[in-house]
Amino acid sequence: MPAQAALPRIRGALKGLRALVQRESTAEVWRTLALAEEALLHYPAALEALQKALTLSEHHDRRDLKRLAQLKEYAAKWDALGLTPRALRRSVATWTITWKKSHVSHHRHTRVWLEANDIKSAAKAIKGLESVGGHCDCEVLFNAV
Repeated sequence: MPAQAALPRIRGALKGLRALVQRESTAEVWRTLALAEEALLHYPAALEALQKALTLSEHHDRRDLKRLAQLKEYAAKWDALGLTPRALRRSVATWTITWKKSHVSHHRHTRVWLEANDIKSAAKAIKGLESVGGHCDCEVLFNAV
């Protein structure tokens, strides 16, 4: 995730790129849009933009194909979590203030947060968090996030 100070500039660039693809639909513009979407962890949008770039490209670059595979993997991982990067990121600051490091709590605070944020499948989200190293509340903060 980019530094907090860089986010307004990246969002501004993203807005400009989205407008540019409407006026100038070239592979390079779509490829650049994919990079900006990916920088903000918008994996489905990044995947769609890169696929459009590949459609418009005369030659498929190996690097683009590798990125396409990575974006599919990242999108699938977030889908398995049942969360969006934005939803998880919003609560990290609150978590670090209110949660004390305790390996005994397992996912007590995580479950409370998931329920408070209307995450439909807490079990699915916890399973996904565990798959990326979040085996207890503190590990959700320090490994998964």
